[in-house]
Amino acid sequence: AGFDINARETNRDLGRWGWEQDGDGCCGYDLFSPTALKHWTLFIDIFHNEAEMVNATFVAEVKAKMTEYIDLYLSAFEEGHWSLWNGNNWTPWLSEGAMYWAVAMWHDDPTRAEKV
Repeated sequence: AGFDINARETNRDLGRWGWEQDGDGCCGYDLFSPTALKHWTLFIDIFHNEAEMVNATFVAEVKAKMTEYIDLYLSAFEEGHWSLWNGNNWTPWLSEGAMYWAVAMWHDDPTRAEKV
């Protein structure tokens, strides 16, 4: 079966995770995104060489998906979106996922990482 790069969280209590909520579609990068970013960032950071030897296409797909969501995070920041700018409890959680990505991808994508 393997990993589903397009997985979405269906039930928090079951420990399943995904890239974004299925419901309101307010933000693109939302409360579900940091968990996926943290997971895949650590996966790529720790297993990159081994994973590329086994399935380079998969690694490229994961990196592309992470880049897509970092771009959504950066867009929300640059646009002053409420999820990052109104001082609510979303801000640190959303930023944590982005920081995991920025640290792990600093050498691969320094321009985006510096923006984060």
